[in-house]
Amino acid sequence: MVPPRGPRRRAVPRSSPLSRGHGRLAGALLPVLASALAIFSPLPAARADDTSPVPAQVAFPEWPTLARTATRGAWVVATNSLLKLRLLRWADDRMDRIERLTGIARNSDGRTLRIVQRPPAPGAPAASVSQRLEYGLVAQTLMVRGTDDFDRQAADAGLCQLLVYGYVLDHWTKAATGRDYAEWVACGVPERVPTWLWRGLAGCLDSSSRADSSDQLLAAWREGQLCPLVGFLRAGGRLVAASDADVAMESPLQRAYETMLVSWLLNQPAPDTRLDMLCARLAAGERITPEALVENIQGSGSVVDLEERWDAWILAQGRMIYAPGETRALDVVRLRAELILDRNLLGIPEASGFPARGTMRDLLPARDAPWIPTVVSIKSLRLHTLALGKDEAFQDICEAYCAYLAALAERKKERRLERLWTAAEESWRTYQAAPGGQPASATPVGAE
Repeated sequence: MVPPRGPRRRAVPRSSPLSRGHGRLAGALLPVLASALAIFSPLPAARADDTSPVPAQVAFPEWPTLARTATRGAWVVATNSLLKLRLLRWADDRMDRIERLTGIARNSDGRTLRIVQRPPAPGAPAASVSQRLEYGLVAQTLMVRGTDDFDRQAADAGLCQLLVYGYVLDHWTKAATGRDYAEWVACGVPERVPTWLWRGLAGCLDSSSRADSSDQLLAAWREGQLCPLVGFLRAGGRLVAASDADVAMESPLQRAYETMLVSWLLNQPAPDTRLDMLCARLAAGERITPEALVENIQGSGSVVDLEERWDAWILAQGRMIYAPGETRALDVVRLRAELILDRNLLGIPEASGFPARGTMRDLLPARDAPWIPTVVSIKSLRLHTLALGKDEAFQDICEAYCAYLAALAERKKERRLERLWTAAEESWRTYQAAPGGQPASATPVGAE
């Protein structure tokens, strides 16, 4: 006996709404899947001898631990979760700082940004960049080398290089319709982007880096060893002749010059407009010459004006406070200089018998002289200014010397003046006897 059949399921006609819905869903998913496959496809390897500013892409045989930054839309690839987290935090922080400094938001239309960690390799740089056209998108890649951590200074420079390339590319594509990335590379636009622009931007990301650069540049300027700005720009952003360029481009003074030049540009009114103007010039096929920079500096009408304002900016760095509560090595040097009294500069009469270059202790025998109040006023103001924003111990030293000067102006008894002088000198000697000649709170020149 044949068992009874259950209710027959009615076939859905091909033309029914349900069938058409599945078709529409499949049609919508296909482009998404195709895009996903395009993103995760392995890339061709770069040539080892490729030294162009925009080298070929580097191959990634696998895509371990993929993640995306929280706010900036950059893809991060790392071999372990801890390093991935560090890269995510670093990328978000850096892109946020760059946007605040420049006033320019990253444009992700038509571009992708990938930050990829790979193990260290002999002879491989700590960070390298590449960009190429992939499936109609400009794929920018920053590769950092490391196992448990990575070189943040090198990574900062690579990230800034890609972002500056992006700014220039935006102007290139907006200038005329129909332009594409291949034409951008063929016309040599990337080669016109000066190294000092993106390396200098990277140096501006941390206050400690700016402070260090400020110290080095000011010291070289005071010693008469600093290249004029016009000469720097006409040499293509180099401090020395081309024969020594490879070595000099990595020198601390070269890096300091780049950082402070970009810092100067970003400290002008409307920095986004001014940086935008430079990128527009680069996209139009121009180079950043002194004449081009004249238009970016407020109140600068000629190359001579430009050089004068650059010198004034460098000189003003001695009064800048980049990291409140920290004492820089340059501040210690300045205090040593302030404790020396130049008779001619202070207007002390030669007939007074005061040494041509004396100390504050030499003022004590002359406390009744009519020129003492003027000298005390000048030196007290300079010491109070120097103490602003420094660490507590450094401020105490300056205050101790100011207390001695105030008592001197009030013509206090010699015994009290001797006591105040001895206390100031003792605190100064203790400060200098700390490791490295300054306390741990002081930031030495060249420190990262």
